Amino acid sequence: MGVGFGRSGSHWLCNCLWEHPEISIPKFNLHTEINYFPEEYEVMGIKNYEKKFKNCDFNKVVGEISTLIIFKERSAQLLKKLFPDTKIIIYSRNEKKRAESSYNVSKYYDLAGDESLSLNPVKEINQKKFIDPFLKEFGKEKVFIFDMENKNKKEELNKLFKFLGVSKFIPPSFDKRTNSI
Repeated sequence: MGVGFGRSGSHWLCNCLWEHPEISIPKFNLHTEINYFPEEYEVMGIKNYEKKFKNCDFNKVVGEISTLIIFKERSAQLLKKLFPDTKIIIYSRNEKKRAESSYNVSKYYDLAGDESLSLNPVKEINQKKFIDPFLKEFGKEKVFIFDMENKNKKEELNKLFKFLGVSKFIPPSFDKRTNSI
């Protein structure tokens, strides 16, 4: 389960995961994050969440990418309770660049210049504060922090694939820039 920060390459990463022959994610996750936890789960339960994966191939590694889960304090504990054996991917990038990109998107789409319409902060935050609960709940062996600032993206991506237990792979969309403003 990817629970990283918005404006940190989640769309690119989702495409790379989608294209891996040993990974299956919901196709609509290529267009938007699921962001089911914790609120939707608390209202609709686990069965509705499971429906989102009905077309996934469960003979493969199955997962999803979301960008707002990480900002809810209770998310890590809830996910550990529901999915104790899941692996967590936290994608992050330089905080100054992430905040600037978030602010630019909010301006471009005429959204408020604050967090009133989205949980994705438009100002700089302390990412460690949001990462630590996942490390505490799942332990370092089940959390992979994908460094979007790593100049060797192929190496970083293949470290992630190894963490997920799938083979090395260079996705066709590896060099494509997506969802940038």
